[in-house]
Amino acid sequence: SPPPRSPTCTPKPTSQIWFCLPWSRRVKIVTLLHFNVLFQYCHQGLHFIYHTYEDSIKRPPGCVLLPATMILSAGCGVAAGVVQWYGETGLRDADPTRFPPSPLELVREFRRRWRRGERLRSLIRLAMKPESHGASLLASTKRAVASKRCKVNNDSEHLAIRDFSVEQPSGGPDGKIADGSGIDLSAFGPGRNRKV
Repeated sequence: SPPPRSPTCTPKPTSQIWFCLPWSRRVKIVTLLHFNVLFQYCHQGLHFIYHTYEDSIKRPPGCVLLPATMILSAGCGVAAGVVQWYGETGLRDADPTRFPPSPLELVREFRRRWRRGERLRSLIRLAMKPESHGASLLASTKRAVASKRCKVNNDSEHLAIRDFSVEQPSGGPDGKIADGSGIDLSAFGPGRNRKV
């Protein structure tokens, strides 16, 4: 379970996708990355002990420990990347307007538009706009919202994205949040505190 928060501490909505991943998933990722570093240090330390070719390649325990620590280190790093990728993909599918597209999505869309005949220079300029985060490159692409990952309950006005929710300040008369973040709440009805 997440660490206890002060009752006065209300997280603000953010477009930083890492902070929107569920707490348990972030713990898994960080733990795997710590094991990645630990096994890498063990691997490098074993090179001091088994420093000759005979010790490190031909005779146990060096011929077992050196490859094992290398494989464990790489495995933990790859596993952390996969866990993060699945989590971020789920959040992007659940709310494609809130989070910028992934680099892989940008490359796919870039390639598709380039093959369709758009000029390379205009695509690069469009993707490099700092305010767009690449979202303008994907503006014409339809991204389906995964209904199994995102549900809206109109009774409680609660948008649940897996097991993550954030208290969101109420919107003003135009449906925008008063802090200037530009998040449009008009689709959820009149402004009052709701979970997003």
